[in-house]
Amino acid sequence: MTELKGIRSALVGIMVFLTAAVTVSSGDDDFGARYDYKVREDEIEGDEMRVRRRMRLTVFNERGVENAVFATYKNRYRKLEEVTIRLLDAEGAVVNDWKKGDLSKSCGFGSSYQVYSDICRYIRRLHYSHYPFVMEVVSEAKISSLFFWAEARFQEDIPVAYASYRLSCDDDFEFDYRLYGSDVTPNVTTEDGRRVYHWELHDIPAVPDIDYAPDGYPEVARIVFLAREFDFGDCHFSGPGWRGIGRWYRDLARESYLDRSAEPTAATDGDWRVIMKAIYDDIVDNFRYVSISIGLSSWRPTPAESTLAAGYGDCKALSTLLISRLRSAGIEAYPVLALTRGGDRLDVTFPAFDFNHAFVMAVRGGDTVWMDPTCRYCAMGDLPYHDEFLPVLVVTDSGGVLGRTPASRPKENVIHRQSLVRIGGDGRMDFETVIDYSGNYLHRLKNNLAHCDRDEAGAFVEGLLPGGIKNFIVHEYNINNPGGHEEPLVIELSATLRRPVDELGGVMYVMPDIFDDVRAYDGLGLDGREIPFRMGYPRTISHDLVIVRDSDLAVDSVVVPPDADLEYPFGGLSNRYAVEGDSIFISLSRRSGLYELRPEDFSDFSVFRDSLAGASRQYVMFYR
Repeated sequence: MTELKGIRSALVGIMVFLTAAVTVSSGDDDFGARYDYKVREDEIEGDEMRVRRRMRLTVFNERGVENAVFATYKNRYRKLEEVTIRLLDAEGAVVNDWKKGDLSKSCGFGSSYQVYSDICRYIRRLHYSHYPFVMEVVSEAKISSLFFWAEARFQEDIPVAYASYRLSCDDDFEFDYRLYGSDVTPNVTTEDGRRVYHWELHDIPAVPDIDYAPDGYPEVARIVFLAREFDFGDCHFSGPGWRGIGRWYRDLARESYLDRSAEPTAATDGDWRVIMKAIYDDIVDNFRYVSISIGLSSWRPTPAESTLAAGYGDCKALSTLLISRLRSAGIEAYPVLALTRGGDRLDVTFPAFDFNHAFVMAVRGGDTVWMDPTCRYCAMGDLPYHDEFLPVLVVTDSGGVLGRTPASRPKENVIHRQSLVRIGGDGRMDFETVIDYSGNYLHRLKNNLAHCDRDEAGAFVEGLLPGGIKNFIVHEYNINNPGGHEEPLVIELSATLRRPVDELGGVMYVMPDIFDDVRAYDGLGLDGREIPFRMGYPRTISHDLVIVRDSDLAVDSVVVPPDADLEYPFGGLSNRYAVEGDSIFISLSRRSGLYELRPEDFSDFSVFRDSLAGASRQYVMFYR
């Protein structure tokens, strides 16, 4: 379903630009470009829509050239009828122009896991030797289903001087809309017996670039629409609400499941998890996650029988096959529709078809098991990070029901290190480390390593050390269990610190945590911030070390830091130190329990961060 989300986003994100005199407003040249205006006009007739766009972009300097791009597409449900692009100089003279046939065109190829798509994409990038210059575009498209009624976006990454959206429809046409990022109201009039809605905005600032912004932040000025009734292929949608959206997908997918005419096998209370795991493991291990997206198949699941025969499928197809087999085993299971992490967030107060992924929820008694068969390295019941702690729509027999996927816990996403550190008489530090990954760390790293050759894998291991090969000599490494979803990922490495341990006034100072993960919090600038801070996922990072010194390293005494314990709502820390003979035993553990840090918690978190840094950056001191 990601392919469908991409279509709708492409329709919203087309950048087109129309003519007027070149003027520079204060601050525009900071971005290098400005939309002088973005105008969109939609005309709805029955279940069809005509979309006209007129936009004008002024490029002031080299920084703004990247915005001088026009991109659009066509597919079975969207016919691109007209494109006119003009390049004008600062005096308004036409330098060049292009029609649809002059644009670069690519058809049939999807992105990432897609092996084929019926989308044809068009693109034109403009360049000119003198600044400023202007790009103008007029485009028109005809859409054959209101399912593809895309949001109207007013705000962009550069300033917009003027933006408008005009909708013309029959007087009895019913639809819902939600305006975000603005409080402008539409002007509603009647023209030739038709209702006309008109939204206008002026002097729209660029979308602020905010580090670590959670999904859905900052809120962008836009309107999202949903027709209360439409046809998409042979399926009819008539709402209302989330339950109606769920009924629509239920009916759309009804014929895609395996034949259930035979009485399902009854899974007993004692063996249902064993049966479920066997089914899940078979699909994850033996079916590839790829997609061929043509027309309605962007949303309708491929029949499970076809997926069985082909050995591959997209998220809908693999989920449908998993649900079919679970139901055949007497296990209740349902499709789940989600808008995954990494972009926007689902607005649970406004029902719409804002999904890009599908997976599975199974129910047995009071137990709920969530499974994503597209996650090659996830064990049964272990969702990948992009599925975690999200509002989702569960498609039941009676329609859609809003739910939320479970959050992972710090103890489920773990990096655990065990190190033997030797300090020689010359102050050089050698160490051997074993690193064990679990949970979201494991999913991400196994997926990345699957695409690495030996040199790339070596660079990855070197990158685990602060400063990489600039600070360390890596002698040997081994990556164990890089594939499969059952086996842990374990990395073994041995290395030497290039320069001797710091020594001052006859005292050697050794920072116990070679990997110094606590610095990850240093860059969290919270002063003046008004939106939450994206923290990733709950996690635990621990390190057990034994530090030994060679016999030729003479010391009078060793002083270790005091034990430390910190406990806050956001996380905690536990450090332990002990000296036994010539060996020092250290156990360090840091825990974070947040996906997002809310503004009202910034002050307390700053105290936690300072306490964490103080407790972590303590030295073991060798007095010589």
